[in-house]
Amino acid sequence: MTVKSNVITVKVVSREVSITKVELEADKTEVYAGEEVGFEVIVTVSPAPERPVTVPADIYVNGEKKASVTVSVPAGGTTGRGYFNLLFTEPGTYEVYAETPDKVPF
Repeated sequence: MTVKSNVITVKVVSREVSITKVELEADKTEVYAGEEVGFEVIVTVSPAPERPVTVPADIYVNGEKKASVTVSVPAGGTTGRGYFNLLFTEPGTYEVYAETPDKVPF
């Protein structure tokens, strides 16, 4: 005799990932006025998403928003990278940083 039960298995999955680290790297830190600097935004998320995740990153120069970059984290990965360039036309010292939301859905 075969008995079939009505067993239901529920798998709970996170529908969002937390941004655990945001790094910004520059290809050079000294240039002449009128030259561009290339930047790389590196975003680390947790947990590793089951599907690709897109993380928006806003770029600020001396506290003023200058650009937005989209960083893609692949399915199963925890790190994504985005790239952009900034043109500096005036001599001086500039503080450049990236901000992301604390969490993003997927």
